[in-house]
Amino acid sequence: MDDNTNNQGGGDWSSHPTEKPDEPASLSYADYSKQNQSGKKEMGSLDDSTKLIPEIKSNVALFASYLKGPILYAIAAILAIRLLFSGLGAGVSVVLGIAEAGPTLFSVLGGFEAFVGVFFGFAASVYTYAFFRIGHDRLTGLEQEPPASIKDAIQSVTPVMLSVVLAVLVSHSVTAIGTLMCIVPGVLAFVVLSPSRYLAATRPDLGFQDVLDKSITTGMRYWGAMVGLLAVIVAVIFVQNIGLAILEAISTAIMAAAANNFGAVAFSLTGGILSIVVAIASFVLGLLTMVVAFCVEGGVMSVLTRQDNV
Repeated sequence: MDDNTNNQGGGDWSSHPTEKPDEPASLSYADYSKQNQSGKKEMGSLDDSTKLIPEIKSNVALFASYLKGPILYAIAAILAIRLLFSGLGAGVSVVLGIAEAGPTLFSVLGGFEAFVGVFFGFAASVYTYAFFRIGHDRLTGLEQEPPASIKDAIQSVTPVMLSVVLAVLVSHSVTAIGTLMCIVPGVLAFVVLSPSRYLAATRPDLGFQDVLDKSITTGMRYWGAMVGLLAVIVAVIFVQNIGLAILEAISTAIMAAAANNFGAVAFSLTGGILSIVVAIASFVLGLLTMVVAFCVEGGVMSVLTRQDNV
């Protein structure tokens, strides 16, 4: 394949174009996909991954630069909706506490807050992975300009949302089940299924079965890089959970002191205020997690999925 053909298909993966292509209208995923056929499934060596470290570092930095602006604002906006519901829930809890409502209402409110938290947390994750498409398109030359607004960013990834949702559900659920079984199966599941999230977002020409097939190919060949990515993700989640656990413990102690010294009304007011503080901390830590996921996972996968024309 000559250089001209490669440029027609969406740019050279190994370079980062600075000029707009002469014929942007000719760039398409159909052309691009012709250059990226599935490789053979074979277990790679650690050296296959370590030799890519310089390029991975470069692409992580590029994805960090792509994150600025509408992409980051969109992720923050989704998490802010969860924060808003947490604040409203805290206010309702104060009212119920002062009114000395029964435990049933508190249980219903707690269940609703948990549902909202899980729903918008999942939505933030899905959009974070879907935005890989924007990073990929800018990296390869399929697109030169970043989205102009949150609306543009969301609309640009709408065509791949279903595939990304499926990839997130499959990769997360299988990894979680494997981890509960004995940790090692969870690690193996992460290695071979995590690339599906990037592939689902960046290869709309593929069916979901093909996404999984290529994900396994990538994970097996570059298992060293995948284990390194897992270590980064685990470290970020650990920091997030430890931070929230410390805040929850402090909140419980303060609320107990308020109840013992100032009565039920003080307990309710203190609980509401502390719930908002914890929700804000959860928003900040959750956004940090999404930022790391986009920059690090995007940077790693943008390198791995171009190797051997995966």
